[in-house]
Amino acid sequence: MSTTAATNNYTTYAGVGGTNAGGSAATTSGGALTQQDFLSLLTSQLQNQDPLNPQSNTDFAAQMAQYSSLTAMQTLNKTVTTQTSFTQMSSAASMLGKSVTTSATDAAGRPISGTVSSVGLTTDGSISLSINGNTVPLGDVTGIVQPSA
Repeated sequence: MSTTAATNNYTTYAGVGGTNAGGSAATTSGGALTQQDFLSLLTSQLQNQDPLNPQSNTDFAAQMAQYSSLTAMQTLNKTVTTQTSFTQMSSAASMLGKSVTTSATDAAGRPISGTVSSVGLTTDGSISLSINGNTVPLGDVTGIVQPSA
């Protein structure tokens, strides 16, 4: 009578370790696991584990804690990103009608300065100001002058 030892493929992805039937997992184009990938990997681990040597409760609890932490960090990241955008837009809006100096230059190479006539979002989501017909990124503002009454 011969016995064959079951072999497991142990892999680690973004801090997640355990048995995976194929030893691999689908990843996004950036190479990082998404929440869906994490859950698929975890489900695959549970379905394909050796019934005579199952995953310990401690390992399972640790993976669930990692998943919870990942979800919380992603939510926090979205909140901080949104708050930053609101703060930048508020800062830019407060410059409307004020004279500003910038580190940006126009087509002729002259420094751009003047009164902010509008504030907007660029296609990449950054804040821009319109100064004398020129579009200037908010980060290029070097000074603000309150108009005299």
